Amino acid sequence: MDEDGLHSKFDKLSINEFLIVPIAVNEYYFSLALNEVEAKIERVKSASKNIRLVQESPKKKKKKEDRMVEAIESCSGKLQNIKITVQNDQRKVKEKSISPMKKTKERSKEVNMFEQLKMLQAGKITANAIISSQNSPFRKAKKSETDATAEEKLETLVKSVENSPIAKVKREMSRNEKRAEIEALNRIIQEKIDRTIHRLDSIIDNKKENHNDLPKLKIYSTNIERNFVFSKTKIGETEIYRYSKEQMYYLQQFGTWEFVSRLLKLNICKTQFSPLDEFIMRLLESSNQERNELILKKAQEKNFISRKGFSDFTFLTPNFSSLQKSEQTTTAMVSSSNTIIKINESANIPDFVERFRLIAKSHNELNELVYNHEFGILFENAFKDQNVRKMAFDDVTKHLVETNQAYIVEGEIRVNQRNYQEAYVSLSNGMRDVCITNLILRKHAFHGDFVRVLVKNGNDTSSHSDQQESDIQSPDIIDNELIGEISFENRNFGCVLEIIEKRHSRRVLGSFTNFSNTKKNRKNLTFISRDTRIPNIIKVNSRTGIPEDVALTEKLLIAVEIFEWNYDQPYGRVVSIIGTKGQLKTENAAILQQNNLDPRPFDNNILNQLPSEPFVIPAREFEYREDLRSKCIFSIDPETARDLDDALSCEMLPNGNLEVGVHISDVSYFVKEDSDLDKIVREKATTIYLVDAVYHMLPEKLCLLCSLLPGADKMAYSVFFEMNPNTAEIYKTRYTRSIVNSCGKLSYDHAQMVIDKRDQNWSSIENEFPEIYNGFTVSDVAEVIVKLQKLAIVLRANRKANGALKIDQPKISFKFNKDDNRMETPVDFFKYPIKDSNRLIEEFMLLANISVATFINQNFPEVSLLRHHDPPSESAMKKLVKILSKHEVKLDVSSSAILSKSMENLIAFAKHPNGMNAAINLVVSKTMSRAKYFCSSFGGQESDFWHYALSIPIYTHFTSPIRRYADILVHRTLNAALGYEKLTTKTPDEIQQIATICNTQKYNAKIAGDDSSNLYFMHFIQSLKSKPMMAAVLGIYDFNLEVVLVETGHVIKIYYKNLQQTDNVIIKIFTDHSPPYVNFHLSDTQALMKIEFGMEILVQVEVLKDKLIINKIFYNT
Repeated sequence: MDEDGLHSKFDKLSINEFLIVPIAVNEYYFSLALNEVEAKIERVKSASKNIRLVQESPKKKKKKEDRMVEAIESCSGKLQNIKITVQNDQRKVKEKSISPMKKTKERSKEVNMFEQLKMLQAGKITANAIISSQNSPFRKAKKSETDATAEEKLETLVKSVENSPIAKVKREMSRNEKRAEIEALNRIIQEKIDRTIHRLDSIIDNKKENHNDLPKLKIYSTNIERNFVFSKTKIGETEIYRYSKEQMYYLQQFGTWEFVSRLLKLNICKTQFSPLDEFIMRLLESSNQERNELILKKAQEKNFISRKGFSDFTFLTPNFSSLQKSEQTTTAMVSSSNTIIKINESANIPDFVERFRLIAKSHNELNELVYNHEFGILFENAFKDQNVRKMAFDDVTKHLVETNQAYIVEGEIRVNQRNYQEAYVSLSNGMRDVCITNLILRKHAFHGDFVRVLVKNGNDTSSHSDQQESDIQSPDIIDNELIGEISFENRNFGCVLEIIEKRHSRRVLGSFTNFSNTKKNRKNLTFISRDTRIPNIIKVNSRTGIPEDVALTEKLLIAVEIFEWNYDQPYGRVVSIIGTKGQLKTENAAILQQNNLDPRPFDNNILNQLPSEPFVIPAREFEYREDLRSKCIFSIDPETARDLDDALSCEMLPNGNLEVGVHISDVSYFVKEDSDLDKIVREKATTIYLVDAVYHMLPEKLCLLCSLLPGADKMAYSVFFEMNPNTAEIYKTRYTRSIVNSCGKLSYDHAQMVIDKRDQNWSSIENEFPEIYNGFTVSDVAEVIVKLQKLAIVLRANRKANGALKIDQPKISFKFNKDDNRMETPVDFFKYPIKDSNRLIEEFMLLANISVATFINQNFPEVSLLRHHDPPSESAMKKLVKILSKHEVKLDVSSSAILSKSMENLIAFAKHPNGMNAAINLVVSKTMSRAKYFCSSFGGQESDFWHYALSIPIYTHFTSPIRRYADILVHRTLNAALGYEKLTTKTPDEIQQIATICNTQKYNAKIAGDDSSNLYFMHFIQSLKSKPMMAAVLGIYDFNLEVVLVETGHVIKIYYKNLQQTDNVIIKIFTDHSPPYVNFHLSDTQALMKIEFGMEILVQVEVLKDKLIINKIFYNT
């Protein structure tokens, strides 16, 4: 037998792994009794253990080979006898027709055979019980005296088993002959197990050219969670697990598609299909097209399914009504209990798509055909009505809505990063998101597009997991057990009716890869998108400017624009070459492009429209503005800040109260509504902050003109609060346009000096302060800071008591060499500190925003731009509580106030406060939705205005007009409310469209900032090769830990197998324990480190293939 030809799935059987060995239920292999399979594996494992312990001599190996050949020759006669018996049976069947009664009896025996196998797999009966039964269909074949070579006999066995119904193969072999056959097979496997385990499937593969449709016996091995086990047996070093039907259903619910398909086997010979069977069928078909075809073929032979033509399916669009009569285009359906059930919603699609291509005149027509097909599957029940089948598509949609079978919503679509076929649309009414299961049903909408969706009424448990992007769970089920519960209940499924607004640019970044491995074959280049939410673009036209050398091409980062779809394949054209992959300049440009951000400077025609320098405030403005230049007004910002939007003042009133002033730059004076500048700024919507650059929303000249720089007259909006100096109670609020002259530009560090100083001897810090203007002194400024700090403490305490939730997530900054003007590689990084001075500014900015939101909404409740934050979904919070409870971490999420208090208590009483703080803040943040701008007309209920995190009834942004367009819009509304200008002529719909742009750009700018920070952090780590850092434990699994870096917030997996430790370290995993933990034993000293959720550990961080990794833990015993 050719050793090199022995290839099969047996190479996955690892001696030291926990295995599940599902016994194949394929009828061709019933001749191998199941109890003998277990006995064979036991002997194989025992033999392999002995082989490892004792090195066999060449003489002994030769003797063993001789015995193996003798055993194979001994069973050759039996194999040939099987062939003769089968041929005789086939001849008898041809010569004599079988009566209907006999057919019924044979059918009954066959069904009984499969039922016994099902019971055996569920652990309800034993293999011996089946074999010992007199009526058992599992009987041994007759003995034959015919002889042949070993290889020919094995081939004969395969052929005979393939061509003969097992019910007609009678086995009358003696016990001794049975033992000889099994031992022969065992010797074959035993001899090869250390080098390459005998691969029985290859015997079939080698003869495949003569037996093309020959099925294969497959034994799968996969890692499983052991507490699912219904019963288990131990054979040698291998544990074999069995599952009950309920536990298999449990695996179905908690597993991923790929994972479950490896655990479950499908018995195709059934009189009807249960929901579980249908689920398994879809899994098997979607993961293995060849296997699916075999299942369909065998099911057809057993008359359990039939191929249906288009007489049983009606297209919904009248243009293609003629296709209803076409019998050539077919689709596979399963008929069971008068129900039509679609087999496989993904793997079979190419079959009918290819048929559609024969009649489609264009790509768009093909897409429409497939869409109609999928639409019919989604709303299958509706099309049982013959009248509905005759309707046009628009009439069908109307009918579904009128009959309460569906409803229509609009929203932004989100594409699953782990599966680009799957997308979601959020509903504002608190219901579960709408799941759209494939590209066709969403009409190829891109992530971020605004769409109109038809949502199917009622629950659907037959498809896809309720796994949103915010779910806290590992993407790799093989590495980790599922952390989050995947629900199959109360799902909303739908399809896109129309893409209302294409918010995605259709431009994607990536590079060409030559899968053909030829040096100059540009036709075979495939474009690989960096965005996993988009399929690989195989068809790319117009490669002008791309090097002919494939090796050079693969190094380039390229922008491609998608302009057409052919079913699920996008077509694109090259737009630009960004640069060489990996270079900082290229990657920074890529960050901006992939987040749809426009960093281009303003044109000269825009710049020429700006006021000339030096700008002097017109005299007429003093008539309409309050002159505040004599007041002690100053700004507090980061040290490097250039956009100074805000400043503060505070003075004592004659009645003993304090008057606090919040002064905000009046950008709306320069940016007039619908001007050329306004239209550009509206599209930019926000300033972009990257590590190496800042891309301003406004022209840089205008930023300086509007910034509240010290010693210069500036136009502003001022909000004054008359407050109780002790309780911070607000007695009066007033709003005015003003002219201010800041007396100082302070940093947070300067303000913190004052807050930390107890003796109020301000002269000791004068030398550390910047220049103070307008005749004021450091003491004057310090006294104001002290008053403001006292109020800020009370305001913060009041907000916290009212339920405000603060989630701390680290933000890092970098240090560069002074000579590194290009900012190529950081020399260090630090976690951006949040001090009391930061919190002081935060309190008064929040106060101004809340006050202005209330004021403008009272005056103009139809066109006010507001900002709200939805509470996290109930299901997300339940999952969070369940996850943490496994680690014996109790978190109360009943309200934002209680959640905040619960988080504080967990951190305060934790063994590792810093670790628990990092871990708990991260997992809670994952459940939160994004705050969004909206037009007040679109907020019908009080809950639509509520801001969950701040726990306040209404909110907006007013205090940063230099870097946020939304604030400029609010300023214009405030202008109208104060009677300075006319109200905007824009409709609520137009305001809502602007709000959407602001939401999108603000989010994109945030992601770009995070990407830039990650890029420079990886370059920093690469420059050091590695860096020790503290990490907090997030999860403990069978194969890895999951941690978050305390200083940076990066989440990294630590695989046990990759840990670079000495050989005497023993890792013991207790994932089935509550709470789960991992023990690291140092056997030489018996030292032990126990790792649990929230624990802080010291790790070594490295970079491998543009990814942060951890391969070393520094033991803290």
